[in-house]
Amino acid sequence: DLEDWKRRNGLAPETRVFCITGAFPGIRKALVARGWHENDDKQSKCWDLKYALWQRDLGEMGELEESQVVNYFARNAELTSKVGLCNSLYNCCTLDRVDVDSFYPRSFDLTSPPQAAHFVEDFKLTTCRCLLRRFTELEGRVARDLEGLTGKAYPRHVLQIALDVCRRQARDVDDALDEAPMAAISEEEWMVLKDWSLK
Repeated sequence: DLEDWKRRNGLAPETRVFCITGAFPGIRKALVARGWHENDDKQSKCWDLKYALWQRDLGEMGELEESQVVNYFARNAELTSKVGLCNSLYNCCTLDRVDVDSFYPRSFDLTSPPQAAHFVEDFKLTTCRCLLRRFTELEGRVARDLEGLTGKAYPRHVLQIALDVCRRQARDVDDALDEAPMAAISEEEWMVLKDWSLK
């Protein structure tokens, strides 16, 4: 029991005890600065706070005392892994109509077929935007023909396709509401655009 452990180690009853598994020098230093005492026995159950690198280092969560605190909680991967955080944000924010992409980098769980398809579509749309950006950086130069291109200009039909795709994306939803759903970029359009370098 913790009170016996404190007595055997010459600690006052009010002293708080922590145990750390893994290298967390910042956590250790902060706790010691606040008057906590470290229990160096990683297997001991005598502690108020246990900070662990792996959840398995904590033992059975159901066996913890009511007063013991750990740095884990059930299903913490929902927040502590990139995939979990990404899915949690997208699931929560769609309920409240918050645009996750406005504050969180675009992320995709490539083990999910719908998200993998969304990633491919996003890649293609980004390619269209980058082609148009590159066109403006080249001060609007258009290649007259396909012969002798050095990557310093794009053919007009390539730019037109990229522009058409971007215009479709920028349309007001009310303008497209009665139309049949279509892909953001068709396979035919992608076949024309995919080989053009953005460099």
